[in-house]
Formats: sequence, C-alpha cells, structure tokens
Amino acid sequence: MFRQLNKYVLATDLDGTIVHDDIPHAPLWQELAKEQASLIYITGRTFSSAQLLIQQADLPTPDVLICDVGGAIYDGHTHMLDETWARHVLEADFSEVAQIAEQYFTPQPVTTPFRLAYYGDEQAVEAFKQQLSPHASVDVIHSSNRDVDIMRRGVDKAAALEYVLATQLEPSRVIVAGDSENDYSLFISGHEGIAVANACDTLYALAHQPHIYIAQQQGAAGVLEGWRALTQKEGMTFK
Repeated sequence: MFRQLNKYVLATDLDGTIVHDDIPHAPLWQELAKEQASLIYITGRTFSSAQLLIQQADLPTPDVLICDVGGAIYDGHTHMLDETWARHVLEADFSEVAQIAEQYFTPQPVTTPFRLAYYGDEQAVEAFKQQLSPHASVDVIHSSNRDVDIMRRGVDKAAALEYVLATQLEPSRVIVAGDSENDYSLFISGHEGIAVANACDTLYALAHQPHIYIAQQQGAAGVLEGWRALTQKEGMTFK
C-alpha cells in the first residue's frame, strides 16, 4: 500500500511540534527537500482533524499519515486507510472499558472507532487504572495532564510507525520528533529523536540517551535544529 520511502525519513508529531506559536515551518521543508526526505505525520488527531490542520497550516502532504495516536494509518497521497492495521486495532472491545472510563473522565468531542478519548488528570487516570480488570487488553496514554487516550494494548505511535517501516523493501534512516507524552513510544523505539524545546518533562528525561537530541528552539524551528544536528553526525546506521 505504501510507496517506498526515501533514504531519510522524518516521522513527526504535528501539534506543538510542527505547528506551534506561529513559528514558521517553511525552512524545515526546504531542508528536508535537500535530502529528498520522506515525511510521516504521527498525530493524536483523527483523520478529518489532521487533514484540516494540514490545510489550515499549509503543511506539505505527507507520504504516510498516522492518526489517532497510532490507531489508524493512511496513505498520505491517496488517503486510503490501511485495512490490515485497522482490523488489528478494531479487534479490541472497548465497551466494558468505556463504561468504567465514563465514571472518571470527560469525553472528548471526537468520533473515532480506533480509541477512546477523554479529558482527565493524573489522579483520575490512576483511579481508573485501579478499576480495570487485569485482563483488559488496553493501554492508557495520558498527555499534557489532560488528554486521556485508551488504546488497544500494544497500539501507539511507535507501533504504527514500525508497521509502516516493515512494509518497506529497503531500510531508511528514520528521525522522529515530538513534544508530548503520547510521543514517548517513538523516543524509546530506537530511532534518533528530536524533542523540541517546548517538550514535556517525560521527553526531557531522555536527554541522556545518545540518540535523543534536545532542541534549544521550539516547534518547527527545533525540529530543523535537531534534523541538522543529527544528520551531520557521522557513523549513524539504518534501523
């Protein structure tokens, strides 16, 4: 389904990472063009919301669009949903979990079959986890002390990215970028990573890792800074 990715790939979150405080992102795309880098967006937004942001922020069309915190994967050019991954995600039965979640969280105004989306603080998340059955096949991702995403167990941004990369005939050098807790899986996946200056403490805590670059600049400027720093390093290998 997915076309062959190029030698370099930027797999990046959108909100807070690329789109942040009116920081211009055109210089980043110009830099990526020099390497003919492929582009993957990995966002917590639904497909329709992500498409709206791409249009409103005048972002380039990605080669792959991963939405719903990894719950859904689309070809960036044809907008076709990857049905194999979707079937895997939709095998999860959220009905019983949803009944418990409604006791602790406020529903987000989104409609998606690929995850349960709520608002809640850390205290509510911990209380909810205590009520979950040990056999509940879900993971809870809590971001910005507000966003609560309940996913099929093992489904997150990194899992979706690895699924896409497994379809490729040739390996690529993948650099990930993010700012929030729902990007954490990307940063522990083994790929080089760029945490922008406005990133959360969870990502800053990975600063000691040699493959993680903590940018001094925020938003797209930080991604550009990190991209230049990482691609200029010698001896880096393909994963």
